[in-house]
Parts: sequence; structure tokens; C-alpha cells
Amino acid sequence: MLSSTDISYLRRCVELAREALDAGDAPFGSVLVDAKGKVLREDRNRDTTEGDVTLHPEFTLAVWAQKHMAPADRAAATVYTSGEHCPMCSTTHAYAGLGRIVYASSSAQLVQWQTELGVKAGPVNPLSINQVVPGLAVDGPAEGLDREVFELHQLKQARVAAYYTHVNYSAWRFYRPTQPETPQFRSLLYVNRRISTSSHHQIQCGHPDVVAIKIWTPELQYLVFSIYIQPIATHDAFETSSNHEILTEIQRTIQEQMEQGNRTTKLILAGPSGHILEIESPTRADQKPQTEKGVWPSRLDRTFLAHVRENADYIPAVCIEEDQTRGILNVIFAVNKARVSDGNDVLLHAQQVFDEIFTLLAQVSTGDTLRVKNQIFYVAVSMCSSRILSRLRLAPSGR
Repeated sequence: MLSSTDISYLRRCVELAREALDAGDAPFGSVLVDAKGKVLREDRNRDTTEGDVTLHPEFTLAVWAQKHMAPADRAAATVYTSGEHCPMCSTTHAYAGLGRIVYASSSAQLVQWQTELGVKAGPVNPLSINQVVPGLAVDGPAEGLDREVFELHQLKQARVAAYYTHVNYSAWRFYRPTQPETPQFRSLLYVNRRISTSSHHQIQCGHPDVVAIKIWTPELQYLVFSIYIQPIATHDAFETSSNHEILTEIQRTIQEQMEQGNRTTKLILAGPSGHILEIESPTRADQKPQTEKGVWPSRLDRTFLAHVRENADYIPAVCIEEDQTRGILNVIFAVNKARVSDGNDVLLHAQQVFDEIFTLLAQVSTGDTLRVKNQIFYVAVSMCSSRILSRLRLAPSGR
């Protein structure tokens, strides 16, 4: 039977497991507590980031305890952990003479989760602690916390059948629509794990084809929407399409979030396959947007998500943002990065092209407008020539 004290230590283990996942390691965390309830040491998994497969937190705590604790103190101590010990860690725990083990999730659960997620079984038989160390006092799993541990493993192994991307999943958090009982998820959102959960979280948006998160700084809050927009037949009336419902729900979500604080709000909206969604953000929470069929005219933040493929040097998204305060346009590119250097060359090329375009635009008021337009058209076509030739079937497809 787990006590409230046990649960509090296990919660810390789950936090450590989340830190491990944020760093790129498997989600496991452990805490060593003495007989009086004092936390002596805590650790998380580091096998990937430090390149040592033995750096499980249960193993490193047992090694530390053997070096720094008397035998009687080790026997009276308790090890709390997010996941039941593997055979290596159980053996080390026993030889170190440590006492009770309390875990949030069991080895049997981990095997079941990995099977569901399609993870290949490891080289060692996943024995329970008592199969390795008979008679050792063991308690767990912890109902509720085991589900949180499962979600961490789900994030570690997140796979999306609808999209083929080159992604280091351990570096990203995976969000999907909050609408309950959704038969399929057509809208997805990944957030780099370097963005702490203390500065962003998912927000409720009551439409099954919308995922929304909020990222905040001391001065700003960004509302990020990933939207699946169904194709609309040209003969269909606007009201008969699902887009009106999507826009209405996004409007409601934005208004609700703006009423919760005084930060300036910026919007980033993306839809798959080249769809462009244009929405203006009201400047104050008490300012009601002027809407016509769900669309807010005036200042626009335009974002689109292009085709995504397994190529780190491919730009899957571009955002052109109007900065009215400084009277400029910000062009924001997204790239898939498995390594720090991925995408640098293509971004540098794109930056050079846009610098050339903006230099030409600066000549509009002083030069021949038609000539400048032709030059910009030439630069844009040159940048996209391989793509254009591919679509015209004049060159092999890059997809």
C-alpha cells in the first residue's frame, strides 16, 4: 500500500523522468531516501546523452550509496523510481544492500507499452525485481502516475503514420487535438523540448482539427494553432464547409486567452499542404474582432505548411509576419533538425534570395516599377526553379 509520502517522492521521480526526456534520454528518474525521509540523492537516465548504457538512475544511486552510506543505513533506505528496475539495476541494488523499492510503473507495463508503440524488445529479458531479487520489499505501480509515465514513453516514441518526417522524436513534444472521442488526428503539433513546459502549455480548442498551444515571455504570448483544413469545392457555399466552425472556435480560443492576461498577443497559424489561413489578432482583450463569416480582415500573420519529407535540408514551413511598429516584414523559416547543422545551407541560400528581393523592393518608389516587378519575379522563379520544373514534369520529382 502506497502512502501519500510515497506518492510525493514518486511525483519527483516522474519530474526527473520528464527532465531526462527533455534532455534526449529515456524517461526514467529515481530518488534515494533515508530512513528519516531525507532525500539523499536523485538522478535521471543519462545513457544517450553521455553515451553509457549503464547510466540508469537506479544503477548510479546504488553505486553512490555503496560509496557513501554505512551498510545499516543502506538497508533502511528506500529507492523511489519512475519505472521498475531492470535486471542490471535490480542486481546492483541487491549487492549494494539497499532496502525497499517503490516504483510508479512496472516492467510488465513497460513491455506492454513498448509493444503498443512498436518498440523493438531489448537484449535482456525484462524480469521483475522479485524475479531477480526474491524477498526484497517492493511496492508499485502507482495508479495515475503510471499513466503519466506511459505518456512520457509515448512522447519518446511518437510516430505519426500520416506524415513522413525526419525527426529526432526525443527532442520534440507531441501535441494533438484536445477534442474528446476524435476518431483520427489530422492536426498535429511538435514543440522543441528546449522550450520548457514552464513557459508553454497546450490550450483547449474545441475543434477536432485544431491543436493549440500558448508560449509566453514577460512581454508577449504566442498562440500557435496547427489546423487541418478540408478542401472546399468551388461550388460549395462558405457556410456548408467546416472552415467556418474552425474559424469560430479559433476566434473563441483567442478571445478567451487574451482575457486571461495583459501580454501582447501574437498569432502563428499553420495548415498542411499549402493552405493559407489569414487571421487578425485584436490588440486588447476588451476589443471585439470585427468578423465577417469568421474572418478578421486588416493586419495578417500568414503562415503555411508545405509538404514534409525525409530531408533535413528541406524547408517545411514559412511565415511572413507584418511588424507594423517598425514597418517591416519578418520572414520566418522552419527546418527539420536532427543535428545543429541541419538546414543551415538552405537557410543561408533563402536568406540571400530574400535579401535580394527586399533590396529590389526598396527601389519601387525611385525606379521603374515594372522593371522591379520583373526582376523580383525572376529572382523568385530562380529560387523555386527545381520545384517548378518538377511540377511541370520537366525534371525528376524532388519528393
